[in-house]
Amino acid sequence: MRQGIWCFIVIMASLASSGACPSESAAELFIRANDFFRKAVNSPEPERSEKIRQAASLYERIISEKKIRNGHLYYNLGNCHFHLGELGRAILNYGRAENLVPNNADLKQNLRSARSRRTDAIQKSQVRSIYQTIFFWHYRLSLGAKLLLFSVAFSIIWIVLLLKLLFRRAPLRWVLILSIFPTAAFGLSSAVEYYAVRSVQSGVILAETTIPRKGPGESYAQSFKEPLHDGTEFRLMEREGEWVRVQLDNGVVCWLRARDIGLI
Repeated sequence: MRQGIWCFIVIMASLASSGACPSESAAELFIRANDFFRKAVNSPEPERSEKIRQAASLYERIISEKKIRNGHLYYNLGNCHFHLGELGRAILNYGRAENLVPNNADLKQNLRSARSRRTDAIQKSQVRSIYQTIFFWHYRLSLGAKLLLFSVAFSIIWIVLLLKLLFRRAPLRWVLILSIFPTAAFGLSSAVEYYAVRSVQSGVILAETTIPRKGPGESYAQSFKEPLHDGTEFRLMEREGEWVRVQLDNGVVCWLRARDIGLI
């Protein structure tokens, strides 16, 4: 658990800021969880899996009982499920962690590794792949990085305008024009991502297998001949009772049982 020390500090700070007293309960849970995970590394099966499950249970208690939402905590929980072979829950928690610590290199590597082990090889739609190739900076940069670049480009525009006001003959026209494009691009990209984060919810299949249907019920025909497996990701479109309508990465829309999925 390479993020252990940092996560411990954040947990303590969260408890202190909320006025929780005593703070030892959450700290003790975290220390015990880390201890279980460390001991599991050199333990034989089935003791290894049992210790990892105990660590995962303690991390979940910190999240649910202490109401602490921390990227490094979700990362540790994702690692537990990854080592247990529970790809759906691993990807779910890595996804939650990524929303909070988007530039963590270890997290990105583990998430890629978990995705590479999924049973369902659902390819992204051709249109989406083209968009991701053309607007690569929109998909690869975090919201924070894009906001920073927008701020820099926007500041350059105002500096250039001020210089042109003070030095009317200064050859700054092209600098101004070139600054407008990144300002518009990063500003629009930030707005689109902010909207997507707030309005579009993504999720992951957690059940080992689930049958995708063409409608919200068992009476509807299957969308595919084969079931979907844990770790398959989607975007939530709507809910209806015990069913959810989702869109897969390849653009296909189907219905899944709500109990078989988790939302990031």
